[in-house]
Amino acid sequence: MRRWIRSVAGVIALALISGLASAHHSTAMYDLARSVKLEGVVKSFQWGNPHNYVQLIATGDAGAQVEWSLECGTPVTATLMGWSKDSFKPGDRVSVVIAPSKDGSPNGTVKTATLANGTTLSSVAADAKAASPFDSIPSLKRVPTK
Repeated sequence: MRRWIRSVAGVIALALISGLASAHHSTAMYDLARSVKLEGVVKSFQWGNPHNYVQLIATGDAGAQVEWSLECGTPVTATLMGWSKDSFKPGDRVSVVIAPSKDGSPNGTVKTATLANGTTLSSVAADAKAASPFDSIPSLKRVPTK
């Protein structure tokens, strides 16, 4: 009977872990080696898991207004890097440097954001070589193994 209970518990644990793993959202869709600068007005800012997002209205190459959906990391890492749920408000004028989407669509991940008051916020994507989102935070950096 105990063996059966352990087996059932193991299956449940694996199901929970695989659910968490599949919920993770990758940055593979972004060209982290490229940087694009956008200036525009914040339409909205969503602070929440799994990632924060800012909707930015910027002027495109043809002069038309383009809405960009920009990922800004997770609440935990963003907080550790100085961001807050009040970092952006609708109507704020901001300048952002992003790693753009590989497919050319108007989305990307924020590397840096400069607010109207001159404050510059960095994100994990600012270090395109980061092997882990925590590598940008010195106290959480991985120790190489042999």
